[in-house]
Amino acid sequence: LVLWPAGRRDLRTWRIVVDGTGISFVAAVGSFLLQAPYALGRPLTALVNTSGLVAVAHSRFGHLLIARLILVVAFWALLPAVWRGRRAAAVLDVTVAAAIAATWALAGHAGIGSGLPVSVTAQSLHIAAMAMWLGGLILIFSRLLSPGHGEAASEVLPRFSSLAGACIATIIVTGTFQTFREVGASWDALTTTTYGRLLIAKIVGVVAIVGLGAFARWRLRGLVSGPGKPSDTAREAGQLRIGIAVGLLIGTAVLVVTSVLVNTVPAKDAVALTARRTLRGPGLQVQVAVEPTRLGPATITVSANNSSGAPRGLVAVTGSLSIPAQRIASIPLTFSRPGGRNQVVATTTFPESGTWKLFLDVQTSAISATDFATSFSVR
Repeated sequence: LVLWPAGRRDLRTWRIVVDGTGISFVAAVGSFLLQAPYALGRPLTALVNTSGLVAVAHSRFGHLLIARLILVVAFWALLPAVWRGRRAAAVLDVTVAAAIAATWALAGHAGIGSGLPVSVTAQSLHIAAMAMWLGGLILIFSRLLSPGHGEAASEVLPRFSSLAGACIATIIVTGTFQTFREVGASWDALTTTTYGRLLIAKIVGVVAIVGLGAFARWRLRGLVSGPGKPSDTAREAGQLRIGIAVGLLIGTAVLVVTSVLVNTVPAKDAVALTARRTLRGPGLQVQVAVEPTRLGPATITVSANNSSGAPRGLVAVTGSLSIPAQRIASIPLTFSRPGGRNQVVATTTFPESGTWKLFLDVQTSAISATDFATSFSVR
């Protein structure tokens, strides 16, 4: 729609779009199935556990995944009308695509904490810019640089060059904002935490893609500046294809690193003396505070609220701690009696540094209990 309007009549181009939509749908279904064993720290044999799937479906993360699935289906359903050239359908499909990007932002770190409107908007723009950039590279690599598309390439490549520049600028600005939000101005947070090291790897990948983009832009001038020898044009097109292929491989690696970042404790929390987590279940929000997150004695405070934020009385809370990397036996936690209050406290001792996992069973009535799991770093 943006780069190659005439390409909407190219069936192989549409196959790329349809295949990408199918991959998005399968990925969302996979995320839904994997969430229960991941969140509860259970093996993959619990993948199709009915109670686990129901719990995911009633969680905030589950709601976002269901919304994403519906939006992906809506995007797919509008494609035939877009193919026929209906402008209203195209505008609606772009809107749906933006909403899909927002579900990713809301499900990650951007959807937690303060300043949510700004952080969610920034992360949605970050995701959309990356999708447009890599999507444009896929289109150019697979179709426009293939034999028989020389005239279309001469028209589209300069247009993509401008679009790529805007996408890169958006990625840099929004990425810088999210970096300060999740890492802050701490060099230790950037260099000594898993989140920080992954972020450095992502930045290196993006810089490499930008460098390849500069190379492609340089080659692009020779390709579209005017007629030349067929051998020269073929050689330049081949070099451009190689550069784009390498860029796509690095881009794929960046996406993998990004997916890991989403499930990694933010650097600010990893280096802070207090780790705070908000866990969500059906009609329930549980706030957990671990202080201090360093070797020795520590206090774990658990507070419960309903979905609207009002205090929710507790009947009982049980839990345990483990550190899988050190193979230390699970440490049981003894919480204070809630007595109908919405807060309980437990004390423990951290004997080892590393990433600890906290498991909680929160009972809010005689017949209602919810399992939660979260992780934090102890230094």
